[in-house]
Amino acid sequence: MGTFFKKIFPYAGMLVVVAVVGYFARQNHNYFEKIIVEQARRQLLDTVRFEASSLNQHVLNLTQELEILSGQEVIQEAFAYGPGKIRNVGFSLLDDSFKDVKTLADSLSMVDARGVVIYGAPSRDNIGKDLSSESDVRRALADRHVQASGIVYPAARVPVLTFVQPVLSQGRFVGLLRAVISLETLQAIVNRNVGGGAYAFLFDQDGRFLSYPDKHYLGQSVATLFADGHLSLDKSGFQTLMDQGLRGEEGSGICQLFPVDSPHEAEAVIVAFSPVYFGSHVWSLVSGIDYDAVSGPVNRNARDNIVFAGLVVLILLLSVAFFYRDQKRKNSELQRLYQEQKKNLQDLSSAQSMLIQSAKMESVGRLAAGVAHEVKNPLAIILMGVKYFRNNIKSKDEHVPVFLDDIEGAVNRADAIVNDLLDFSSITGLEIKSQDIHAIIDKSLLLVKHALKKANVRVIKELGEGLPAVNVDKNKVEQVFVNFFMNAVEAMPDGGELRVRTFREGAGGRVDWVVVRIEDTGMGIPESVLKDLFVPFVTTKRSVGGTGLGLSIVKNIMELHGGKVILENKAEGPGARATLWFKIQQEAGYG
Repeated sequence: MGTFFKKIFPYAGMLVVVAVVGYFARQNHNYFEKIIVEQARRQLLDTVRFEASSLNQHVLNLTQELEILSGQEVIQEAFAYGPGKIRNVGFSLLDDSFKDVKTLADSLSMVDARGVVIYGAPSRDNIGKDLSSESDVRRALADRHVQASGIVYPAARVPVLTFVQPVLSQGRFVGLLRAVISLETLQAIVNRNVGGGAYAFLFDQDGRFLSYPDKHYLGQSVATLFADGHLSLDKSGFQTLMDQGLRGEEGSGICQLFPVDSPHEAEAVIVAFSPVYFGSHVWSLVSGIDYDAVSGPVNRNARDNIVFAGLVVLILLLSVAFFYRDQKRKNSELQRLYQEQKKNLQDLSSAQSMLIQSAKMESVGRLAAGVAHEVKNPLAIILMGVKYFRNNIKSKDEHVPVFLDDIEGAVNRADAIVNDLLDFSSITGLEIKSQDIHAIIDKSLLLVKHALKKANVRVIKELGEGLPAVNVDKNKVEQVFVNFFMNAVEAMPDGGELRVRTFREGAGGRVDWVVVRIEDTGMGIPESVLKDLFVPFVTTKRSVGGTGLGLSIVKNIMELHGGKVILENKAEGPGARATLWFKIQQEAGYG
């Protein structure tokens, strides 16, 4: 009996060790799957938040352009000409006036006080058409001093978004400016930066789809989606998230969706949503990605790791079994293997130390993001309390409103710090593509166009010709440029010049750069903080809500691209200068 146990002992030990390794590998897999899914939720929320901000900015830019145009003398005079005279002398002049708005809308019209179109762009086909029966035009003609916007549902056609701006000449109503955005264009704007297997859609305050991957559902309510069998059973869970979005909230979650063709096989979907403001309405932008698309690589990797670990353990235990049986005969060989194993363990210990250090650095980022998320919830509750007291509790104490304003200001400053901390801790992977640096500069200037106009800042572009493309993450580099542009605007409260210059440096050498130089004519940077500008939480704008993380984020983005950034005061006059270097891929022949 003793001999029998000696024979089976090594094999029983192998089975026990394999089972233990499998158990801990599974636990490790569950832990990492939870982390990766949570990261996917945060990244999806960041993406949908950015897309909602871009859409809000697009709407804001369009309404502001229409308001500016309504005050121009050439527009006001055109209404007095009538369509006949405009056709003879005014089309080219009006086309030039509307050139900026054409980049923001699909079509533009001038509608007289009767509701008749007297000018259209880019098509003239609508000239003479009576639009007085359209809901947005009818509403604007009735209330001639209010900018109107809304969704128009023409008969037998896909709905469109309209923006209507009354035009007054010497205090007298003369007509309307009307801009139209098709839902196809809206779909393109919504999906501009959504990728990696994700999809996005937008619904209005009544739950109707304004953007959806299947054009068949544009203008229809979410109830249609359920009725057609795209979703079922977990309707209540999806409705809960949609209701949150319609209340102007943002967040993320996981929905269990049940296709009609497989009603017992749940499909998990990670969704995130953020509000979009259109006139007096609050819409919700939603983005989703299949849960399996996120967790699938983790599952495959876990399976491969378990198999690999099992094979390694089996090989090691088989080796030990053979050594145990033949130890007397192969004592010298065992000694040699022992020395080799000792060296392997030393190498493993060294590798383990490196992994532990890497994990520590990753944990710091997770800790920062976790703390920031935990702080935002109490801040939101405090802010809701302040709004409740302000709107519902009337106090005769004249100091109470002041105290409430102070509390709200402090909460907003804390929320700004938390948001910057989230950005600072989430800068990791990049989506690198070959990009035209001038196109990124133009897009960034468009994003801050309103701020530049409001501050009376003139932009001067000196862009080098024939610059090669650079391999960058377009969105991250836009974030860098917008940060510097807004810093320049804030440094010039009384107006000034913002100069953007590009050129090539080191062409033909081992290190070849595209350089972007941004200069302003503002007050410059205090010498006391100049050397610490890129240190987190160092700021000269704390009194107006600055957190000191903007330039730290800029530096991290540039370093992830292998680039450089320098911020300094100009030697030749007042103002500051930011210089950014983007590395060009090395030519053949250089190592």
